[in-house]
Amino acid sequence: MHGLASDRAQAPRRASHDQLLTRIRESLITSSHAQAEMLDETARQLRALNETVSENLSMLKDAFVLTKQALSISAKGAANIHRLSESVETLHGINDSLHQAVTILQEIREKSGVIHDIARKSNIVSINATIEAMRAGLEGRAFGVVAEAVADLARQSGQAALDIGESVAHGLTTMQQIAKETREHLNQNQEVSQAASSAFNELSNGIEGISSQLQTLVTSSMGQHEDTARLTRSVRRRSEEGGRITSDLIGLITGVHVVDLSPGDVIHQLDSFTIIDVRTPEEHAQEYAPLPHALCHPIGEDLPARLESLPREAAYLFVCRSGGRSTRAARLAQQMGFRQVFNLAGGMQRMAEEGYTKKLA
Repeated sequence: MHGLASDRAQAPRRASHDQLLTRIRESLITSSHAQAEMLDETARQLRALNETVSENLSMLKDAFVLTKQALSISAKGAANIHRLSESVETLHGINDSLHQAVTILQEIREKSGVIHDIARKSNIVSINATIEAMRAGLEGRAFGVVAEAVADLARQSGQAALDIGESVAHGLTTMQQIAKETREHLNQNQEVSQAASSAFNELSNGIEGISSQLQTLVTSSMGQHEDTARLTRSVRRRSEEGGRITSDLIGLITGVHVVDLSPGDVIHQLDSFTIIDVRTPEEHAQEYAPLPHALCHPIGEDLPARLESLPREAAYLFVCRSGGRSTRAARLAQQMGFRQVFNLAGGMQRMAEEGYTKKLA
């Protein structure tokens, strides 16, 4: 009787203790899910940041390549301008030679004038000689014939000298005009060539500066990309570790544990489970593909709604990268009334390390 009375007296205490344990368990589950969701959100934001950095890095690399191409084109343009400048210098030499030719033509014209003057004087001398021959009569007849021949030659020489002078004068005028116009065009081309060369030099210097800055940005972005990737992995790892620790703590308090199965335990009986992969689609694409026929339900606020529609009596195997988030999801399923709940110990990472993913491929 005394023992019965004692049990009755302790019953309220046990009930109160059980209620306390229930509240502690629910509080732990709620808080652990809230913390885990915060970590998951942080990891998602870090992944988005990492993707943005990766895209920026790709664009910076493309821009760096384009600046190198632009620098090469600028260098070719500068080389062409330099060759043009050399051609202008060569044309300046030709123009100088043209001026020398003009000088020579002027000398020829002057000498043609001298010849014409000599021919005129020779003609006068021959006329005088003819007059004297006529005065001498028969004795001067032969001398007169010679004088007429000299006069004829003088007239022909004078006319030829006049023709040469006119031709030289016309050619001289033309060459002077050509030389003048050529000189003007050469001066203009030289100014344009010098301005273009200066512009290309400034352009090349500017492109080199941009290229150097882009190289610095590429190096910096690569470092940021590595840092964000490393931080993302760290947050994900902490999230996995936190999930396992919370699950173990809940198990210690309640005595209800999530059964862990190794890859070797499940590899030959995957069809016995409804597999729920709680990783994100990005993880599937970047790391390990889901197991065959797995339901992909990323852990988050909408996971309870997705689990709600599933039958409670089936056997469920929860999967994530390394076994932490899947433990959290399995605890949530237990809380919702699922009885046959299992967790893939070590997750897909261990599955891959033990070579099972290759067998499933």
